Amino acid sequence: MNLFNNGSEMANLVVSSGLLQQSWTVNSNLYGNSDPNKRLTFAVYTQQNYNILGFVSSPRTLEGDEAELVSSSTFPLFEFLCSKNNPSFSINKAAISLFDSYHFLLSELKTQQQNQKNEEKDINLSRKTSIDLQSAAFDHSATLPSPGPGSPTWVQNLIKRTKNWELKLQIAKQFDPSKKLNDIKVNMVYLECYKKWAKDQKTGYYDTYKKSMYEVDAMVKHYKKALTNYWIYMVNEVKIKPQKEGADFQSRWLYAGTTYRRMIEPLDIAEHYNEKKRLSYETEGRSDHYILLEGWLKEAKEIERYATNLKKENVASILTIDSCFWAKVEEAIISCNLLKTEKYGVEEKVKKLKDFENYVWRLLTNYEVSPEIFLPESSFMKWWKDWKAYRKTLGITSPLHDFIESGTYVEYDGGVWSPPVNTQLV
Repeated sequence: MNLFNNGSEMANLVVSSGLLQQSWTVNSNLYGNSDPNKRLTFAVYTQQNYNILGFVSSPRTLEGDEAELVSSSTFPLFEFLCSKNNPSFSINKAAISLFDSYHFLLSELKTQQQNQKNEEKDINLSRKTSIDLQSAAFDHSATLPSPGPGSPTWVQNLIKRTKNWELKLQIAKQFDPSKKLNDIKVNMVYLECYKKWAKDQKTGYYDTYKKSMYEVDAMVKHYKKALTNYWIYMVNEVKIKPQKEGADFQSRWLYAGTTYRRMIEPLDIAEHYNEKKRLSYETEGRSDHYILLEGWLKEAKEIERYATNLKKENVASILTIDSCFWAKVEEAIISCNLLKTEKYGVEEKVKKLKDFENYVWRLLTNYEVSPEIFLPESSFMKWWKDWKAYRKTLGITSPLHDFIESGTYVEYDGGVWSPPVNTQLV
């Protein structure tokens, strides 16, 4: 669909296309020839490049029921308009009664028009735009008696709906998912390249981004922003869509959204701990759209259950399953630092660190964490160095300790490590 920059451009299209005059003629003829005793009169007027559906309701249709409203739950056909935020709404009783009476006939008419449209080839821009404008101009007359010829109400409604349509077009131009998808894929490819480059620096992409010492980091911020804006919009769309459409959307986009979350959220975590070092990211800084994406994945029961051998083959390039992994690392670093400076709450902090160690071990045994965490300059290895020194004073050992200190993570990186069957956690 062609997108117009302002109302004047759309107005020029309406005037020059002849649609306004033709629509007015249709409306006037139908109104003049309608039976005032008939609740609804409608007809399809075939034009050269499009059809116009005109329908007129009798002024008597709403007599006595002008202000009476009923819940949408009483008319199941409108359930598709309900969303999580608006599970129901009110409808004019007389209008819904009228629609109910003619629903079968209108459905048949709709089917005929759709079949006719499917048979036609090479539909040009003029026809498609005209159909859209016709729909915007006339859908109000289903619930209100049509004004008589010469009344300014019809023109005023057309102007109002033209402005609304213009706004919808502007939104579509900015956030059209189908057109943006290729751009989004390109941004993800750039970040994949950045991830590989950061690994070569012996740091990893999380810590490289956190330090932001290179020009390329500024470009990554640009790609990250574009991706985040896109997915925040898409998640909000799911929230406001009718429930059935939202479910279909979730299924189609779940994989892409999960990949985005696992790639980008670590960068948000890096920014968070650069700016708010003592505030927990998971409780104080996490964006709602990440929470929703993760929740939908769990609801869909599509959490990865690949065989261990398949994970081994791809371990060098995997994204850590838990997109909040680095937030947990940062909290573990904070706990280690507090053990050095605070004499109270030691047992609680030690337990927290042991729990984190066991959490990392479970990820490793399932091949669900990126081997980048073992790079020499990573925050994880910084934490391990401090924790290893403290735990030595406790005289404890653990499978993770043996795994790291023996250099077994090299085998893990190569996908040749076999997790032990039975291990005693710390």
